[in-house]
Amino acid sequence: MAEATLPPGTKLTPVELYALFVWAGFDRDEATTMTAIALAESGGQADVVNSIGATGIAQIYLKAHPDVSAEQAKNPIFSAQYAYRLYSARGGKAAGERRFADWEAWTGPDGKGSDGPWMRYQSLAVVGAAQFAASAAGAKDKSGNPVKAPDSEVAKAIIAGIYFRTGIGDALGGALSDALGTVPGVLQAGASATADIPNALISALGPLGTIARGLIAITDWISDRNNIFRLAKGMIGGALVLIGMSVIARPVVQPVAGTVAQALPVDKIAKAVRK
Repeated sequence: MAEATLPPGTKLTPVELYALFVWAGFDRDEATTMTAIALAESGGQADVVNSIGATGIAQIYLKAHPDVSAEQAKNPIFSAQYAYRLYSARGGKAAGERRFADWEAWTGPDGKGSDGPWMRYQSLAVVGAAQFAASAAGAKDKSGNPVKAPDSEVAKAIIAGIYFRTGIGDALGGALSDALGTVPGVLQAGASATADIPNALISALGPLGTIARGLIAITDWISDRNNIFRLAKGMIGGALVLIGMSVIARPVVQPVAGTVAQALPVDKIAKAVRK
């Protein structure tokens, strides 16, 4: 479904990545790991291309996989499916730490072991998994009645939400349905379901739930490049103010100190004290 390529520069959130990998076939645990790998490899940017030509959320190296086009690799639905194909070809969980060896984010630059940079993104991936679980637990039908939705259906709704939040869901229409199957009416609000962890889950998790919500808020804030620019401008502005204050203060302090010294008859005061 090449026509389901997202608008340029689109970044996916941890829960959206997680949903893609669940839908592609990974179980919940492995989807968490693959989400961390994808965040380390691509930052979740759907159309990113690195210096050697690895492309998309799963950074598919096109020279090593000539059966994949650049357009396909930039399609997150295709990329998630292909990632699962690579994982399965190695034997899945039975392959142990080699199961994700196609990604340097897993192995590290030496190509061995499992101590790569994916580990730095594991906490974000866990938050994404928690959001997914919360969406599944809070699924409701059109009448607002709670329902038990299978992971595949929750994943479909969240993935559909990606395309609608980027403004191309309506235009895709049948192509999106063909790629995902029928998106269940039971979870038509999938896009909004990914926006926050339900209050019930927050309460159940206690302090951890509060931390999770905080991490999500921080992640969302950081993912907005405008906020980064605002922060940088604020820091530069603050530094300039401090420098300006120090420059202004220097010529003022010295004369004031001299004036005080002249105004006080220090020698007379000293004599008076001795008497």
